[in-house]
Amino acid sequence: MRYEMALYRIVEQLMAIFAAEPESYNVPAAFWQKALPVKAADMKEYVERIRQDKQRRLQQKKQKANDLNGRGEAGSRENGLTEV
Repeated sequence: MRYEMALYRIVEQLMAIFAAEPESYNVPAAFWQKALPVKAADMKEYVERIRQDKQRRLQQKKQKANDLNGRGEAGSRENGLTEV
């Protein structure tokens, strides 16, 4: 079984658990109040950058395929190699 979940979301939930029941865990408050939020924000930003980069690459790949298809058809027509 595979789950698609960003790590920063898990860290955010962990922060919420620590905040709800701090006495139940032997975790310094400075860690879950200061360090964890910074790490979660950094991870979220990193994941967003990767997502945008993947999206950009996909768009470039589609554009390149469209450009090649357009030129290929025009080149065939110019050479008199059209399909009947």
